[in-house]
Amino acid sequence: LFTVLGNVSFTFLPIIVAASAADYFKANRTMAIAVICILMMPTWTDMMADGVTKIYLFDAVPLPVLDYSMTVVPPIIIVYCLAKFEHFLYKYVPSAVHLIVIPLLDLIVIGTLALVVIGPVAKAVNTGIADLYLYLYNLAPVPISAVFAAIYPFMVLVGVHAGLSPLMATSISMIGVDYIMGLQGAAHTAMAAAALAIFLKTKNKKLKSTASSAAIVTGIGLTEPGLYGVFLPFKKVRYVCMICSAICGGFFGFFKVGAIGQSLTPGGSIPLFMTDTFVYWVIGELFVAVSAFVLTFLFAYRDGDEQKLAAYRNTGAEQEKTIE
Repeated sequence: LFTVLGNVSFTFLPIIVAASAADYFKANRTMAIAVICILMMPTWTDMMADGVTKIYLFDAVPLPVLDYSMTVVPPIIIVYCLAKFEHFLYKYVPSAVHLIVIPLLDLIVIGTLALVVIGPVAKAVNTGIADLYLYLYNLAPVPISAVFAAIYPFMVLVGVHAGLSPLMATSISMIGVDYIMGLQGAAHTAMAAAALAIFLKTKNKKLKSTASSAAIVTGIGLTEPGLYGVFLPFKKVRYVCMICSAICGGFFGFFKVGAIGQSLTPGGSIPLFMTDTFVYWVIGELFVAVSAFVLTFLFAYRDGDEQKLAAYRNTGAEQEKTIE
C-alpha cells in the first residue's frame, strides 16, 4: 500500500506536468492531459512486457514502444507544441466550430506526432540529460557532491533548483535512487542547525523569532527561511554552513547515499533514505547538524552582530550591511 501511495505521483508525473505546462503555455488543459494520457496508456507497457519495442502505424510508419512514466521533458515539449498548434487553429478555424474541430484536431495531429516523433525525441533528450548527470556523478562523486551541497542555497536564491526535480525523478526511474536529495538535505540541516544556535544565543527578540522559524521550517525541508533568515545576512554563518555542507556532501558522495523518492528533506524524507546506505545518511546528517551548530554558536555568531543589520537594529538605521 505505501509503495503504491509513494509511487503514484511519479508514475503519473507526466500528467501532472502536462496540467502545469498547459497553464504556462496557455493551452487547453483538458486536451493537454488527454494527449499525454495517450502516451500513458497501459497498452504500451503491456507491449513492453511482451518484448515489443516497435510497431508500425498503417504498416508503414515506425512507432517506438516506450514507457513515459516518471518523465518530465516529453510532456513539456508536447504541451508546448499543442499550445502553438491550438493558437494557429483558433486564428484560422471559424469560431462556430471551435468546440468540435479544435479538440478533434488536437488528438489526431498532436496525439499522432507525440507518439511518432515528439515523444520519442523528447524521451531521448530526457534520458540523455539523466545519463550525463549520472556519468558526471560517477566520474567524481566526492568533489561534485561537496560542491553541490555547498552551493545549493545559492541555487535556490537564483531559482535553478526548480529544474532539479525532473532530473531526480528520471534518476529514480533509471537506477532506482536519486543522489541529489541527500545533498539538499545536508544544506538544509546546516542552515537549520545554525539558525538554532543563533536562536539560543541571541537576545534580540526579532532575530530570535526569525531564527526559531528558520530552524524549524528549514529543518523540515524548506530552504527560504534559513536562506534569508541566517545564511545570507551573516557572512560567517554562511561560510560555516557551506563548509559543513560540503564535508557532508563529500561524505555522501563517497558512499553514494541515495533516496528512493522525493520529499522535503531532511525532516520529511527519513523513510526514503532507508536503503543500504541509510547508516551513512544518519552519520552525515548528525555531523552536519552538530558541526554547524557548534561552529555557529562558538565562532560564527556573536550576540549583537545583528545590530549591523537594519532589520534587527534597535536604533532603526536605514542602511543594511552584511556582517563581515
